Amino acid sequence: MITGVQEPKFITQGGTTVNLQYAKIIANEPEYRTLEQESVLNNYINHIHLGVHWIFKVRIHLYKYAANAAITAYNNLIQYLGDDVYLYPHKEGNTFVDSTGSDVLFRIQEVTPAYFDTPDFKDIILMTFKSSKLVDLSELTIPENTIFTRKQDMIFPLTDSDGNIQLYED
Repeated sequence: MITGVQEPKFITQGGTTVNLQYAKIIANEPEYRTLEQESVLNNYINHIHLGVHWIFKVRIHLYKYAANAAITAYNNLIQYLGDDVYLYPHKEGNTFVDSTGSDVLFRIQEVTPAYFDTPDFKDIILMTFKSSKLVDLSELTIPENTIFTRKQDMIFPLTDSDGNIQLYED
């Protein structure tokens, strides 16, 4: 389970740790990949499901840094654009892993200065990470014998003495 309360971080393949201070997670979701092949004879479209990548986006608030520190933070982050890194959604938590338990590499696809409130001042950085490997979402399906005691409990599955997966109150 990927849990935590502190800011995200990533570790390069060379071992350099970069903490994303003043970051807010704005997307942590799957991206479904499909291929459409349209017939030239009858316009029938064949949809092929290729798999799912994971997208992770953060907004880093540069205005919370001191003036010179904000420039340094941006220059530090832009050098990793296009690199494959190990991503930690929370620096005290775990990295993303695949179905075999191996760490998943994420490509830094975007490091873009933007504005939060006033277009004259580039006071935030938008960063986008995309998994290099396809992810397996089969573990996220809920079995048919699942029992919910409350709507809020639909997060942490537990197994009872009969082997049924149930979700209980804390």
